[in-house]
Amino acid sequence: MTSPRSLVIGEALVDVFQHDDGTTTVWPGGSPTNVAMGLTRLGHVVSELCYIGDDAYGEVLHAKLRDEGIAEQPGALTAPASSVADVRLTAAGDAEYEFSVLWDVPTSIDWDGIRVVHAGSIALALSPGADHVLELLQGRPAGVRVTIDPNVRPAFLPREGAAERLEPFFALADLVKLSDVDAEHLYPGLGVDAVLDRLLALGPSIAAMTLGPEGAVLATARDRVAMPALATHVVDTVGAGDSFMAALVSAVSSAEGRGAGSVGDWEPDRERLAEYARFASTASGITVSHAGPEPPTRGEIEAALAG
Repeated sequence: MTSPRSLVIGEALVDVFQHDDGTTTVWPGGSPTNVAMGLTRLGHVVSELCYIGDDAYGEVLHAKLRDEGIAEQPGALTAPASSVADVRLTAAGDAEYEFSVLWDVPTSIDWDGIRVVHAGSIALALSPGADHVLELLQGRPAGVRVTIDPNVRPAFLPREGAAERLEPFFALADLVKLSDVDAEHLYPGLGVDAVLDRLLALGPSIAAMTLGPEGAVLATARDRVAMPALATHVVDTVGAGDSFMAALVSAVSSAEGRGAGSVGDWEPDRERLAEYARFASTASGITVSHAGPEPPTRGEIEAALAG
């Protein structure tokens, strides 16, 4: 199994959890950063292109990236202030967010050695950085695979015009993942199959949709696989979708390729598609079984699959 070098493009921010007793907990994160963290824990060599301020929260974020073994991509810009998300958990363990976010990236980077690039969340929606991310992806070298998870935040992406904003990213991607909440925001009234069909028609080889406690569906032009969620006690759902995405990217990009010198299997048959879905769903299930956006290691996932 080969794990190609991966680049993650997106926000690194501090989640400030507000507890009922008036205390707070600071947790470094951001959806793309959680994906980067998930990939490193699955054995990938990962760098992240992010936008962090020279301040106290920035020190927390830089330290977290170092501790997780995530290299910061050279050429990243320095933000006027680090981004913050105030988080409150509902009684069901779901997270509600209020954001203070700035976002920008350069329009050219060193792509040497990068085989897979992932981008998502606020980084695809918030100007000026979102337009620059699109430029970067459009200008990537031939052979670099693209994965996208919009992880839609309505505060940054109003429903009107949301699909039009994101579909240029989908069209560049080899793999796109939506949650059912994302899908309703982008394509209101369309069912799961209709949304997956629309995504595949834009160009990706693989489209995925997570359905919360109902599991997930993965689709290619030939096959469609439904996978139930891992049966577990849910502590909170923070980072569950990011763990799913990291595990899915890992599974696809690490699979034995079909051609000489290839990395990954981006046009899987039904059996392999089911393997991808099972691996990603297991990762997500492990994440919701404990507090915070803590993705599992490969060993944890393999142990759960073996059990």
